[in-house]
This record gives sequence, C-alpha cells and structure tokens, in this order.
Amino acid sequence: NHIEHFWRVRHRKSGITSQWDVEAGTSAQTLIATPGCSAAQDGTAPIIEVTLTQNADGTDLVVERQVDSGGYSVWNTYSSQPQGTFNVFDSSRSCNEVIDYKARSRDSSWPADGFYSTPSQVDLSVDCGEEN
Repeated sequence: NHIEHFWRVRHRKSGITSQWDVEAGTSAQTLIATPGCSAAQDGTAPIIEVTLTQNADGTDLVVERQVDSGGYSVWNTYSSQPQGTFNVFDSSRSCNEVIDYKARSRDSSWPADGFYSTPSQVDLSVDCGEEN
C-alpha cells in the first residue's frame, strides 16, 4: 500500500473564482506494517512481560505505556529493529495498576511524529494475588 498527497490551488475573491493554477504532490510512501503487542504478568510479582513483533524491517519500534487513567508516554524505543518477535520486561509496576501498552513502527527517515503505523494495543490489570 502507498500514500500520495496531491493538492490544487485556485483563488476566490468577491465571488470570482480563478482557474486552477498550481498543482503539487508528494512522492509515494509505503505504509508501515502494524507491529504486534501483547503483555502478560509474570506470576504474582508485579512484573509484566511485553511481547513485541516487528513487522516492518528497519523501522523504529516505539512502545508507549499508560498507567491507570494517565496519558500515554513513550516507554521505550527500539531503533532499526529487524523483523521478528522479542520480549521485554517492565519491572517497575505496582499491584492493582491498570497498564496499557501500545506499539507503533516509525520510519526514522521522517520527522519524529511524522509517519507511524496504526498502533497495536493491549490492556492489563496487575494482580498480585491476595494481600495480607
């Protein structure tokens, strides 16, 4: 899949509209494949194993995290990650937190927020068992 943007310009003043006089476009860009993202708690400890699948070879994999109802922030970025599946651990969690992770691939040749894939997202509630 590719994306191209085109636009045309014409002027309008006092009810008079000009002919189309400028036409421009961008070069085709290949859409980036959506990465995989899943998470599971490691036993009853507040440690989360996040499984990531990079489906777009050579792009950055950006993982964002939301704790409870706070906003998302970048948790980690894996630069020029090759295709494949790998696991990372989030050991800074507390019992009873609700954690959301989402992963996006980013073409690093574009501006930092310029070209992301559709996010893949997972929600998880940290359950440490019964507390005494």
